[in-house]
Amino acid sequence: MKRQPGRRAATALLAAALALTATACAKEEEPKKYPGAFPQGHTDVSAEQAFRDHGVVKPASARDLGYNAWSADDSYPLTAVFTIGCTGAPGFAAANGLRGVPELSPDTVAVEVFAKDHGWTDTGSGDTRYLREKSANGSRLEVLVHASGEECRVYLKS
Repeated sequence: MKRQPGRRAATALLAAALALTATACAKEEEPKKYPGAFPQGHTDVSAEQAFRDHGVVKPASARDLGYNAWSADDSYPLTAVFTIGCTGAPGFAAANGLRGVPELSPDTVAVEVFAKDHGWTDTGSGDTRYLREKSANGSRLEVLVHASGEECRVYLKS
């Protein structure tokens, strides 16, 4: 079978186009990294921006922050975990308009799943659950505060 010259030129053109596409893809910028952002998941804003956008007042003493926030999503989800001294927990709840909810409340199931994914184990004690309904001041928040001695681990999900 004899090859046609037009087919050879088309094959060469296709190979060149694929090579250019591969080169362009290899040169794409790495996604921007944000301090504290979890390595898994999507994060396209800083923690400060996400907290501000969601109306969350993070205590200045908060440490060991991990979070995900995806502003490009229509629902703009935010999940975060950080540590504070337990004496600061009531002030955090008040500053964010949180109200306490019972342990078995269906209102905090999502934050409990998030907390379990990030090391929390439900021991049945030392945990306080909070909820903030969506308002003009911020998005709906589910919060779980786990006390361990004088340290509290705060898990939140919008």
